[in-house]
Amino acid sequence: MHDKQWKKFIRLWTIILALVLGITAFFSKGYNHLDEHFQTIELAYYKTGAIDSSRLSWEFPARMRPWLQPAIYFVILKITNTAGIHDPFMLAAILRYFSAFLAWLMTSSMMFCAYHFFDEASRRKCAVYSMVLLSFLPYMFVRTSSESFSSSFSMIGFAILILGSTPVSIGKFGERKYSNRLLFITGVFWGFAFEFRYQVAFLLAGFIFWIFFISIRDKKQALIQVLIIFGGIFAVVIPATFLDWWGYGSFTIVPVNYLYQNIILNKSSIYGTMPFYGYIQLMLGNRRYAVMMFIILIGSIAGIVRYPKHPFSWGVLLFFVVHSMIGHKELRFFMNILIPSLFLMIYGFSPKTEKDTVFKKIWKFRYSIPAIALYLLNIFILLSYATGFQSAADIQFEDYIYHNTVSPFRAYAIKTRSFPEPLDYWFYRPPGLEIDARENFDDIVRAGKGKKEFFVIVCPPETDMDSLYVPSGYTMTKEYAYKGRDIYSLLKELLKRNNEEIWALYKFTAFHEEEKI
Repeated sequence: MHDKQWKKFIRLWTIILALVLGITAFFSKGYNHLDEHFQTIELAYYKTGAIDSSRLSWEFPARMRPWLQPAIYFVILKITNTAGIHDPFMLAAILRYFSAFLAWLMTSSMMFCAYHFFDEASRRKCAVYSMVLLSFLPYMFVRTSSESFSSSFSMIGFAILILGSTPVSIGKFGERKYSNRLLFITGVFWGFAFEFRYQVAFLLAGFIFWIFFISIRDKKQALIQVLIIFGGIFAVVIPATFLDWWGYGSFTIVPVNYLYQNIILNKSSIYGTMPFYGYIQLMLGNRRYAVMMFIILIGSIAGIVRYPKHPFSWGVLLFFVVHSMIGHKELRFFMNILIPSLFLMIYGFSPKTEKDTVFKKIWKFRYSIPAIALYLLNIFILLSYATGFQSAADIQFEDYIYHNTVSPFRAYAIKTRSFPEPLDYWFYRPPGLEIDARENFDDIVRAGKGKKEFFVIVCPPETDMDSLYVPSGYTMTKEYAYKGRDIYSLLKELLKRNNEEIWALYKFTAFHEEEKI
């Protein structure tokens, strides 16, 4: 690439990308979904010997989670422990920064792909703006989730494939020439992507089908080169099987276990099922970014229809159809196709030639007042995510306990349907923390009577706040109450809107009658 202007543009936006990811990684404590903690960090923590396997989730005895990502975290934790870093919240931030670094590499490489895929500067820039500034994307990429790792490695592998090969026929999506070394390296990255999250196989299968049916004319050569890709994939999968052996303590084939538990036994349906069109319901039902998801969805469909020979059309369509056939659905599963979908959206809405008058008008809509209003909404949501909008309140509570109490620390709680299980993040749990869950506040008062002081954890809305009272001979003070610190919460305060109190810690202190006087 010899375009100096584009190089300068890319240099600027890789810096902006690093800042956005860095800020988001710093503030985004907690999790988007529990799996990103219990299936990665907690497993690595277990291998350090800090906890027993009985503390792990049901997937551990089912042997259905791969150990590659926990093994990487295990190495990081060993290094940081040697360096004298033991604060779990600092360690979690380091792990998020590792995810952010992988996302930075991936997005930067896809910026160069944008130059290759789009002839016109406005479409290239639109791809860059979308990848860097889409409201929820940086937040999702800094997660310690398997989806984040898998997305980064799958698209880095794709970028290597495209940037390292040369087109043979006219058109950027047709026949290409690949070296065997390039294909093997691509396969290695895709092998990592598969070992981080097995479902990415459908996206990768779409890419491989495209290589076989579209990109290589000679089918005998196509078969050989596809086998070379699989050689790279298995160069990762086979050693990763030994990592699984290390993780579980005995030999097992984890992908087979995963398929057996989720498909044959249908364990995933425990968490809810939806019809074939359920993902569309999920996209349009999220009030924070329903409009953006709708635009990406419509644009992607248009891109697939208008550019059926594009590799992203093959990958995204296969991934979407297969996942729609599975009953259990979550939007986070679609993280693997977010970057390809953004490219397809641009293809779907932009004109192919100057004669595409209808699509020229659609493409010009991006300068309209409604579009500008949408950009401003997107930036507001981006800032909300970047400043901790999705930070888990229970993790922030653990943070307070860890840094503001003296071990051993005992606290009472009112037992509810989901409490005190949320404090079972053993990686974050302060040493010496003991939670005594009682049926009601009266039981807590009876247990605390006679003590100089006792502490009570409350977790609304399940805990009935009206049941709390000041026992005779005690004073009550609120030691801690969760408060959102992001831009969204600040705006709610400014507008005098209620910010629901989620976690609180109360201290009950005994006094003598003369002190009361």
